[in-house]
Amino acid sequence: MNNEEAKQLLIKYNAGLCTASEKALLENWYLNYNEHEIDVSPERIEEIGKQIYDELPIHDKKRTKLWPRVISTAALLALTVATWHFFNKAEPIKPPIYTQDISPGSNKAILTLVDGRKIDLNGAKTGVAIQGNTISYLDGIVIDQEDKEGMQILTTPKGGQYHIILPDGTKVWLNAASSLTYPVSFNGKKERRVILSGEAYFEVEKMKGTKMPFIVATGSVLGSGQRQEVEVLGTHFNINTYNQASLKTTLLEGSVKVSIPNRVGLKLKPGDQSVFSNQQLQVREIDTDLEIAWKNGKTAFESADIQSVMSMLALWYDIEVKYEGKLTDARFSGSVSRSKNISAVLKLLESTRDVHFKINGKEITVMN
Repeated sequence: MNNEEAKQLLIKYNAGLCTASEKALLENWYLNYNEHEIDVSPERIEEIGKQIYDELPIHDKKRTKLWPRVISTAALLALTVATWHFFNKAEPIKPPIYTQDISPGSNKAILTLVDGRKIDLNGAKTGVAIQGNTISYLDGIVIDQEDKEGMQILTTPKGGQYHIILPDGTKVWLNAASSLTYPVSFNGKKERRVILSGEAYFEVEKMKGTKMPFIVATGSVLGSGQRQEVEVLGTHFNINTYNQASLKTTLLEGSVKVSIPNRVGLKLKPGDQSVFSNQQLQVREIDTDLEIAWKNGKTAFESADIQSVMSMLALWYDIEVKYEGKLTDARFSGSVSRSKNISAVLKLLESTRDVHFKINGKEITVMN
């Protein structure tokens, strides 16, 4: 079996298309040699290759998944390299060397006040809190006093993220290229309504002594026709509206009702994700850890095409993406800290040998 055949075997496994014998070969490798500390040195790879040759096949042990749904860069590289080396005695893959690199995003946002003033929020701070007529950073340092009733807007650029605590105590984490419009106060209102564009993770605070629903409206402010509302009383959920043709709401805790114009709303249970596309609302069970990886400081993707991966990177690293030649139809899975430079993600993708990259300033060229 040559390098290309070994690589295709790994892809087939992730897609669930392996034969019983192929699964046994790979699963037993992983069962016996998945180590807590990953060592991808040529010496260790050679050692593992000899051990696999001596001991496989073993078919009577309990099988495990070849790798978790969200895997580390090192684990993927070790598995890919060691498997190729075993099958074809090939030289270990050498990580690409980039003469340029791009730093990750950071805490940055603009706060637009009721009177139209814009405040460039401190990047050394992680978030802001709205309490009464006072706007302050989470460490208590006052930013401004807002005496007027009305709506404020928190906006993150590409390569930015920010955290806000709303007047009712609800916590919201905004991902890159997103905005949240909310009232200075919920006092005297029948509902707590906010408007989201982009992506955000919500931890909604329950209102003591009263049932005041929390509603997140999306789509309508953009005039896209994909208007959706998510209604909750107290819960944890994520909403992704980056692709206006496919709005995603993921529930982690509690319950929510997702509604679209002129349709009966759907209730979600923890682990559900609703997808609103082509004026249709559907629900599916998903891996919630993958959906909120960004909030937990990870760039993560599973069985994603290269365009989806690069769209994700474009938001966090504030880059422009170009494609050269025919796009690969390979699917990619991996996880890298969002604090890493972009080269860490690109090396992960290049380890598959399905795709290559060139960095020129803030522009990334994707090549076969």
